[in-house]
Amino acid sequence: MRLPLLSFNLKTIIMTTTFCMTETKDEKNNKIVLVAEDDYSSYKLLSIYITKNGAEVLWAKNGLEAVEICSQNREICLVFMDINMPVMDGFDATKKIKELRNDLPVIIQTAYNDNETKCYEAGCDDFIVKPLNMKIIFDMMNKYIREYNHGNE
Repeated sequence: MRLPLLSFNLKTIIMTTTFCMTETKDEKNNKIVLVAEDDYSSYKLLSIYITKNGAEVLWAKNGLEAVEICSQNREICLVFMDINMPVMDGFDATKKIKELRNDLPVIIQTAYNDNETKCYEAGCDDFIVKPLNMKIIFDMMNKYIREYNHGNE
């Protein structure tokens, strides 16, 4: 099944973004989020949401890169993982990341609504279906980054 391309105006998205992540003064200010996504448009939209929420973004273009980046960068506090990627898919990448860093939250993002059970079996912490919703992304970042920071103090 081929999905239609979505058209959006990035300037409008940036200008209308009003949600923000709330922090206590005790929380780390350095938030690094890895986006594992082979589609540039999907990566770019997600990175806008993430940076608007005060975090730095790293980009992996396939599952193998995601595993390597997570193993080399202990500062990453959250991963958004696409399922359908070249070299290594998101399911296998999530399993390998969880073997390396079980405490690192992984949120799988996919265009297919019927993968939820398989995503949790792979070890993901949460699941989101595209098209991505900015409010849901912010809420997930709030929840998982805060939990990760408190668990690693």
